[in-house]
Amino acid sequence: MPPIGPCRFCADWPDGLTSVTSAVWLGEEAREIVHHLKYEGYTRIAELAARTIAKYVTDPPPEATIVPIPLGIRRRYERGYNQAAEIAKALGAIWACRIDEGVIRRKRETRSQTALDPDERIRNVHGVFSAVLATGGPCKQHDESGFSRAWRGQAETVESHSSVAILIDDVLTTGATLASAAEALLDAGWGEVRAVTFARALPFVVRLDTPE
Repeated sequence: MPPIGPCRFCADWPDGLTSVTSAVWLGEEAREIVHHLKYEGYTRIAELAARTIAKYVTDPPPEATIVPIPLGIRRRYERGYNQAAEIAKALGAIWACRIDEGVIRRKRETRSQTALDPDERIRNVHGVFSAVLATGGPCKQHDESGFSRAWRGQAETVESHSSVAILIDDVLTTGATLASAAEALLDAGWGEVRAVTFARALPFVVRLDTPE
């Protein structure tokens, strides 16, 4: 619970998004960790984030599928990796859960959420994701584009071993991105979506120039 009481951001989230849990608040130390991971190429820090999550977040069902929030093609190319996927890989090893980066993708590039207010964040990511059910057995193989081959002309989907998807991201702010991704997964037939992030932004931190 935020120090100021119940959170208002989750009121309009899809019913199938049953929980969103963060390991730590985005204080100074956590902010530095996220910055090094996200912008400075320190991908090994994802292992620290994953261990912290595993310490404070209840383990998911062993048959659940871990699904990292995808980056757009341009941002993935510029950064060279997806920080959410790096955390997901480390968590998959700790939780002994399968990871599938191919079940969800961005249909278009979006603006950075950093400088947007809550309503702008919702509009920015509305309808941006599309999803399919996970394949059974091993995780999907990816081609040189970074997308699963299921997106290369294979319209059909197959039944998943699990109907529980665990979305992974680095930071929860308003939850707009997670809610949009969850909605795409639920529309694709997943029975339940949960979400886990390393850190959560403090909801009571406001800009000093915000009018009363």
